[in-house]
Amino acid sequence: MIKDESNEKNSVETGNSLYAIVLLLFFIDWYTCVEIKSQVLKSVVYWGLLAGTPVILILNILLLSKGVQKIIAISIPILLSVFIVINNPFDILLRIESWKTQTIIYKNRKSENRKIEHQMQGIGAFGYRKRNIEVSYIIPFFIIINIPEPHPEKNPDWVKVNLEVNELDLKYP
Repeated sequence: MIKDESNEKNSVETGNSLYAIVLLLFFIDWYTCVEIKSQVLKSVVYWGLLAGTPVILILNILLLSKGVQKIIAISIPILLSVFIVINNPFDILLRIESWKTQTIIYKNRKSENRKIEHQMQGIGAFGYRKRNIEVSYIIPFFIIINIPEPHPEKNPDWVKVNLEVNELDLKYP
């Protein structure tokens, strides 16, 4: 009997740890200039938030013993449920799609990882969002975005390349 309680506690702690990682990645992507570039990772993080919140709440209610740990473990998913409702789950779902590079407009002479790109984000039947953004690649899964300077062609650090990437695989007539 003691072994089963220990296994349940370890399972809940593992679930809470994975949920904490999902939350960290979600809030980094949602509120900072660091974005998740990998579509698989972004889908796991966003679906982990939306589907994981009620699951973690139920597991914490059922399997954790009484005390401060249980109160904290229950409070966090409840607060996140409020966050999800306030931000509309549909809007969160529309942001699951990662931004895809269509054209690299400028490359930086000093750093190969810095580029000004034209990016698009598919939003289902609503079409595409578009943006021109300065991107710094950290690793293949994450990018840092900044608003590009108004006239990069006047800055000698930027070279115009107009390299078509077409990550969305759009067919042009």
